[in-house]
Amino acid sequence: MIKFFLILIAAIVQPVLASPSFLTPEQKRSDFHQLINYIENSYGPKLYKEEQGIASLKTLVPKYEEMIVQSETDDQFYHRMTQFVTEFKDGHFGIRAPYDYMQYSEALNTDLIEGKVIISKIEEDKLPESLKGRLQVGDEIVSVNGTSTQEVLDELQTYVASGMANSARRVAAWTLLARRTGRMPGFEGGKVEFEVRKGDSKIKETLSMELQEKGSKLPNVEIQGLTDGRVRGESFFADVANLSTEIMLDVVPTPVLDRSFICSGGTRIEKPEGATVIMEKPFVAYYWATDKGNIGYLRVPHYSPRPESEDEKKLSPSELHDFRFEQYEYAVSELEKNTVGLIIDQDHNCGGNVTWLEQFLGLFMNEPYKPQQFRFRASREEYVDWSSNLKESEYAKHTLSYQWWENVVELVKKHWLAGDFLTDFSAFAPDLYKPNRITYTKPIIVLIDELSGSGGDAFPGLIQGYGRAKLLGTTTSGLGGHVVPMPALTFSRMTISMTKSLFYRPDGTPIENNGAVPDIDYVMTVDDVKYGYRAYREFYTQKILEEIQ
Repeated sequence: MIKFFLILIAAIVQPVLASPSFLTPEQKRSDFHQLINYIENSYGPKLYKEEQGIASLKTLVPKYEEMIVQSETDDQFYHRMTQFVTEFKDGHFGIRAPYDYMQYSEALNTDLIEGKVIISKIEEDKLPESLKGRLQVGDEIVSVNGTSTQEVLDELQTYVASGMANSARRVAAWTLLARRTGRMPGFEGGKVEFEVRKGDSKIKETLSMELQEKGSKLPNVEIQGLTDGRVRGESFFADVANLSTEIMLDVVPTPVLDRSFICSGGTRIEKPEGATVIMEKPFVAYYWATDKGNIGYLRVPHYSPRPESEDEKKLSPSELHDFRFEQYEYAVSELEKNTVGLIIDQDHNCGGNVTWLEQFLGLFMNEPYKPQQFRFRASREEYVDWSSNLKESEYAKHTLSYQWWENVVELVKKHWLAGDFLTDFSAFAPDLYKPNRITYTKPIIVLIDELSGSGGDAFPGLIQGYGRAKLLGTTTSGLGGHVVPMPALTFSRMTISMTKSLFYRPDGTPIENNGAVPDIDYVMTVDDVKYGYRAYREFYTQKILEEIQ
């Protein structure tokens, strides 16, 4: 600690003398050690990562320190810092450079399907004239700028943090033609050449296009808003336990990310012919006829209600949470009356607020159930921060929510004073929840994939663990804890979001790096992408019918 203090003092003096427009080696070392200090003292999964052989400062610091300090440019410094954080395999542990420059194709989206990078969406009117009519959804991109796509993914994946390797690789595939250059290397000259295989044929064609640009290559004050502040006051109960995958999705330039389904209440699955629609906004719910009776479909994009209309923007956070829950209550009541089985589509679910998620679970439970179980970081910092938030929420003192949070603060205090790294198991809620007044009582299958993260790991893990539903798809992202912003690094102003806890499946298995595991496997195909996921729909329809007696 004394050595670090001396280095920091030297770094503070240096800019006064030289005032460089770029980061000096001393400044880089100082910021790197500041990040190490955050990990040593604040990172909740630190010991877990070491015990599981995933990441250890003892091995990572010697590997990265000189690479980071001797990086030739500021961009290279940002990239090496990003790769260092990515080594922890934690999609909630995020680091972001202080500028928003990006290069991207606004005409093409790419995705990783059946191990291949394919074109998943085309905006024909945005393609350059030279490419119009020459590409189709499902075409495979086999190389970029002369390097095989798989080799490119190997490199890009080192800049994408996630609890599971297949999740990181899939997000990396989204960045094949789109880069935030503060996170990963961009394209020299702003032009890209790519080789395409047409459909199932062996025919390849080499194409090129200019990429769009957006943002500034200079530090940007707007970018600081992601993680500079700490949650305070009225939003404390609602937001400090946010379980979001937005950090991971931030890898992808916003103009490229297909928000029509990711984190959205919309559906990519073609509705069955003759389906009865309950609602389409802010989420899709419908049912359709089968030989055994009607089957329901309910889209759940996240667990963090957000305004979807001008009227909803006028509501307070608590009013919006109540209103959205009542909408789900209505949909579930209609599905209970009119169906014999239910599909909950949680693919690409972006997580959200833990207390809202636990309340939502009550729509499908028939017996009392435990809330999500956490183990929190036990330290002076955590005790002071949580106590401060509690103090600022004294207006809510005579509520159960305040009492539950007060219990957590006392738990953190107890284990901090005992010298423990993490607390015992606890929750943000009572010992047991009761089922909601409106519940769905028939068989349920929950659709999951490798882009369901955080709350998108927690909900399927809970509903499966309590024996209330089966899971279908692929293992979720494995993001298991609540996220807290840290102060920006002193010189580079890189912003940090850090995981402060671990949460668990009902059987005691950590969600972190394990996720929720399907009972029924299904891997998306190129035909799914091309034809409205009809084969996927037929498969899960067959499986829910098998659950109906």
